[in-house]
Amino acid sequence: MLKRAKELKDFPNDLVFPEHSPLCRGCAEGKMHSKSFPESDSRATKPFQLMHSDLKEFPIKSYLKYKYIITFLDDYSSHAWIALLHKKSQTLAAFKHFDAMVRNQFKAVIGTLMSDFGREYKLKDFDLFLKERGIQSQTSVLHIHQQNGHAEHFNRTLMDRIQALRLDACLSHRCTTLYRTVQF
Repeated sequence: MLKRAKELKDFPNDLVFPEHSPLCRGCAEGKMHSKSFPESDSRATKPFQLMHSDLKEFPIKSYLKYKYIITFLDDYSSHAWIALLHKKSQTLAAFKHFDAMVRNQFKAVIGTLMSDFGREYKLKDFDLFLKERGIQSQTSVLHIHQQNGHAEHFNRTLMDRIQALRLDACLSHRCTTLYRTVQF
């Protein structure tokens, strides 16, 4: 922009503009992206053999005062279930309800639960419940969200759709309502 300013009346002619704008190290590193992780070739061979789960916090409480959403994504079918939570401490109860639904409605058992390294999944009671049910627990490495990529991607898709619906309805952030019947 300043190069075009030379055309202005009374603009100093002795200013020198560098050919390339220097980029400080912090700016350059801040704009770098992480190397992408290769996609996994392994998939579950039957329903509920591997379930991906993640807990997401909403930026503001929903109309019905929900602050969190927990997602369960079947690796075999890519079918997803969600539960809305008021507090993080309701994570175990939500998983117990989900496990009961799988056992009663589908006559199946969950083989492995893959989650991030969130504390809500690392509680003693949660571990005890998984052991009692014979469910293996896998967690991603701390700060490597790509290892739980299915759940992370689903949450992102879900939040994008919620945002699109909110914007289409011309609602502000304060008017966002989530319904339990969201199915994808």
